[in-house]
Amino acid sequence: MKFVVVANNPLPYHTPILNALADRVDLHVIYMSSHHPLGSFLDPWGADPRFSYSFHPGARLGIPRFDLRLQVSLGVSRAISRHRPDALLVSSWGPLTWEPLAWARAHQCAGLIWAESTSWSGLFRGRLSEALRRRVVGTASGFVANGTAARNYVIELGAPSERVVTSCLPSAIFSPRHPSPARSGPPRFLFVGRLIASKQPVELIGAFRRVLDQVPDATLTIVGAGAEGERAELAARSLGASVRF
Repeated sequence: MKFVVVANNPLPYHTPILNALADRVDLHVIYMSSHHPLGSFLDPWGADPRFSYSFHPGARLGIPRFDLRLQVSLGVSRAISRHRPDALLVSSWGPLTWEPLAWARAHQCAGLIWAESTSWSGLFRGRLSEALRRRVVGTASGFVANGTAARNYVIELGAPSERVVTSCLPSAIFSPRHPSPARSGPPRFLFVGRLIASKQPVELIGAFRRVLDQVPDATLTIVGAGAEGERAELAARSLGASVRF
């Protein structure tokens, strides 16, 4: 099966997911930029990509007054056609979403949306933005939602619930309208992520050591694996049961 993904740019948490997808399908990723538009990631890949990829010329459009940042590109349909995919996935709500989905519909190809936004993660979006997103949802044949909140949002936009697959990825944002219930007992800290140098798991344990000086009954649970795993476990050894991997 040939699969094409059209994305704004490499992201450190996308690459491992795409690597796993590449183990199952013939995958090619088309990026509109090689850098994150906010310039906040020193390593935008996060891991070595195990899939083929290419870059298509795009332009960034930003209006700071309205907190508007878009990636605009035309002609990506020609790049898609060269790969003749059986399925196409876009990971953006921006202008570059329209052309790939229009291509998918015209060529009777499955057009999918990787949906990560929630109903409250963009509270400053106006009616025009919401209307455009509803139109985008109407052109897609399926959706992969990053967590329950993202699933609920894409359904609110008109996606049939039976066409939405909720991934096992945790939602990174929690709605303040639904606060967590009060918990009793000592404070518990949780880290979920790959144990690699850029995520600084050893430094995390050093910071938690200072927490224990003030709150001796606190605990830290680390969920993940990676090249820094052994160093992290060694750093935590003197903290005993306070740190669990």
